[in-house]
Amino acid sequence: MHSVQWSSLMQAITDHHPPLTFRVTAIGTNLNILRKTNDRLSKFAHSLGLQFWFIPLLLSNNINETVDDIINHLSNVDRLPNETLVVNCVLNLHQMLVDRDKVVLLLKKIKSINPRVVTLPPNSKELMVVEQVWFGREIVDIVVAEGESKRERER
Repeated sequence: MHSVQWSSLMQAITDHHPPLTFRVTAIGTNLNILRKTNDRLSKFAHSLGLQFWFIPLLLSNNINETVDDIINHLSNVDRLPNETLVVNCVLNLHQMLVDRDKVVLLLKKIKSINPRVVTLPPNSKELMVVEQVWFGREIVDIVVAEGESKRERER
């Protein structure tokens, strides 16, 4: 929303690679903030010599519509050859925790698009809930369960 994490990534990329194309889909509920983010990132990308694309995804405040919109958007992302995909869930994931099924659908969709990196907020309540709800049972089944009660999970 305010682009701090993306400018750091853009700087790191240009320090180690020749000029590339950098594309960001920014998700938010405030069009004015999305426009300001676009302006800020565009100027920074230009100063680094990056070709920059900004795709704003304006969402409603209805959680069910929001998750569905994100899943639909991810389904329609056109991947470019040799593109590295990064998914940053730092700012919006907490809004989705009210509906476990929606979180599951979103995480499955993110996995299906095969990102190179997925970020979540470290040491946050949201991350702990996602880990407990989503990964907790699988970890217990793999590590603790013995004999016939032990189940294998997809990797």
